[in-house]
Amino acid sequence: MSAKLSLPLFVFFLIFSLVPPAHAAPGTPKSLEFALGVRLDPQDGSYPQTLLAASRGGYTWVALRLDWSASQPRAGELPANPALQKAISMTETLGLHLLLTITNPPAWALTSEGTQPAAAADLVISLKRNYPAILAFEILPGANTQKDWKAAPNPRQYARVFLQVQQALIQQGLDVFLLAGGLTNQFDPQTDYPDTLFLQDLYQAGLRPAMLSLQLYGVEGEPSDQPSQASLRHYEQIRAVMKQNAHEQGLLWITDLQQAQAPQNACAWKDAAERQLKAQLYLGAVFFQSCYLQTQLERTGLPQNAAEWEFYLLWWFQ
Repeated sequence: MSAKLSLPLFVFFLIFSLVPPAHAAPGTPKSLEFALGVRLDPQDGSYPQTLLAASRGGYTWVALRLDWSASQPRAGELPANPALQKAISMTETLGLHLLLTITNPPAWALTSEGTQPAAAADLVISLKRNYPAILAFEILPGANTQKDWKAAPNPRQYARVFLQVQQALIQQGLDVFLLAGGLTNQFDPQTDYPDTLFLQDLYQAGLRPAMLSLQLYGVEGEPSDQPSQASLRHYEQIRAVMKQNAHEQGLLWITDLQQAQAPQNACAWKDAAERQLKAQLYLGAVFFQSCYLQTQLERTGLPQNAAEWEFYLLWWFQ
């Protein structure tokens, strides 16, 4: 090999060797780095600007929701969602990691116990094959509520769904993270499970995933307020259940965080919450709503590098 060719090849292999593997993504079990994410709605016309602000503001993850019923209304059809497809392409262009939250199972995929495990597994396999950029799936959050589970909450059936999805991915050789639970702190005591009790029953059903997810809604008060169902520190009550079941090695992600009322200084609240969450070694990531990126949004302007130029072309012409 000539000296003229060896130097470029050396540089290529050096750069390639420095690219972190997927399993080392921030917030995941193989990483010691806490991750910041933003939750976006692909149907919101302003989301591209939020994506750009997130990439410049130290965020490493983006969470998008897939409405299963809308994307696959009939069995046997490939999931179709052009808006989601564009959002995934733009997220990948900016080098952000993608979490896809699967919600709203269609009637054809349901039984009296809830979602059919085989249907959920087929969906996740199809999505991962069609969108390789998806690095993590959150499987049917809100399963502790009748509204989201589409049947009486059933921890054993949820465990069956999760384990079959996990096994299908292993059999197909597809590398992706799975988040279990999607526990929500808002529930109807007449028809739903408290999230802590649902988690306890998931353990009894034999589920012990590497990563659990929690969605916090109607959060009140300051980030440091004592743990309660409506406080940010509710995550400590979830962690207590994990420890009671000898699941200290499990990671907890807060995949959605919404306050009951927007504080007067949302940025200060968000910064305080971020500092508090980072200090908890068992918390892998938190996903904020786009409203908390207002400061970064105000600073977005012209593209600053090649990836951002490509991003703008996708935004304007796709």
